[in-house]
Amino acid sequence: MNLLLHTLRAARRVLWQRFSRPATGRGRRASLFGGAPPGSGVLIDLRSAARMLRREKRFVVLVVLTLALGLGSTAAVFGMADQLLLRPLPGVHDDGRAAYLR
Repeated sequence: MNLLLHTLRAARRVLWQRFSRPATGRGRRASLFGGAPPGSGVLIDLRSAARMLRREKRFVVLVVLTLALGLGSTAAVFGMADQLLLRPLPGVHDDGRAAYLR
């Protein structure tokens, strides 16, 4: 196990030295993506998505209505399936006592 950890650390070190480049004026190495913090790309994407949604108001309304219709219909179908298939009939506590009509 110790040899495996040593090998993994050595491989990580070699990859870091080979695929990173020195940062300008910082004294430490930057990543392949220019030294940006790991979560900054997500924030940039969220900001651009918010700008796009502010510009396209009809699209936002269409998406919200579609999601509401989909979630509402799913909840309604599950509610009916729950009442009809998953729960016992009201008033019948023992399945053996149920009467069958022809």
